[in-house]
Amino acid sequence: TRRLLSLTGLIQFEGGLVNCPFKEVFSELFNQKPIDCIGISDYKFYEQNNNSPFFNDISTIQILNLENDFVDKLMLTVSKRFDINDISLLPRKFEADKDKRFINLIRKKFDRDTVISILNNIKCRNDTEVKKEVTDSTDVPTIFEYILGISWYYLSNGNINVRKSLNLTLDGDLLPLSHAAGNQGDIELEYPDKKVLLEATLMDSSTQKRGELEPVIRHTTNLAVENSCPVQSIFFANEIDNNVSNIFRAMSYVQLHHSRKNYRSVSGINIFSFTIEELSKMISKNITDKKILKTINDNFKKNPRFIYSNWRDTVVKGIFL
Repeated sequence: TRRLLSLTGLIQFEGGLVNCPFKEVFSELFNQKPIDCIGISDYKFYEQNNNSPFFNDISTIQILNLENDFVDKLMLTVSKRFDINDISLLPRKFEADKDKRFINLIRKKFDRDTVISILNNIKCRNDTEVKKEVTDSTDVPTIFEYILGISWYYLSNGNINVRKSLNLTLDGDLLPLSHAAGNQGDIELEYPDKKVLLEATLMDSSTQKRGELEPVIRHTTNLAVENSCPVQSIFFANEIDNNVSNIFRAMSYVQLHHSRKNYRSVSGINIFSFTIEELSKMISKNITDKKILKTINDNFKKNPRFIYSNWRDTVVKGIFL
């Protein structure tokens, strides 16, 4: 029941208590309209029948059987309680509240030392410890995406909205539930002058080429085509396959086409790779995102040249100088 309620994003569980972050909406809702939250029906028909509402992807408004006019009046009442005159600004208010809750969660549950500890457990595949420190509602690869986002929060000194950058699904407690969809990169960071795409994998070096090479190149290409600003991709893995890293580098000098809009293309993409161990070290040494991105781009060669396997070492050393 806890997991099902968390899936809605409307209920949160913390310290043994059940809370509703949108209590203003629901208190007003229940004041205005009686809602039946229980019912009597045949178990097999409801939970063992693929055509029943139990298996349908429907909205909370449909579940509660609310009419559109009622919802509009409800939102107007809630807006007035927040002194908001324009109803369209109400979602912005809730988004801002989510951002505050997420930052509070980071500071309370995921300080720097804890993040480093989780990364080390992810690196060693101590899955039980990882789930104990974060959540048992999803798998470790999804948790890695989530912790990678929080890691970048510290590298950026909190200047990047990590919650909105995460393409994975969060529950009511703002903890990870499911990973990013296949047509999206894991984390898309918005900077004033650029976009940064973070990709995470726990595949070992022997399977990276088959499982990660094409998706990372495709996600980076699509993002670069869809945006007029520069795009930097950074690939994080437990270990880096030299072939994968070298091919990523070679993509700087290749024309690549959008996977769904083949008539649009980009002249080269920039992808760099880090290990989880290097990420942990950057957090512990208070390395900033600005230094990371600057060092990567300072070592970027505009003209094609032969790529040797030790090219990445120069960049990594420069970051820790």
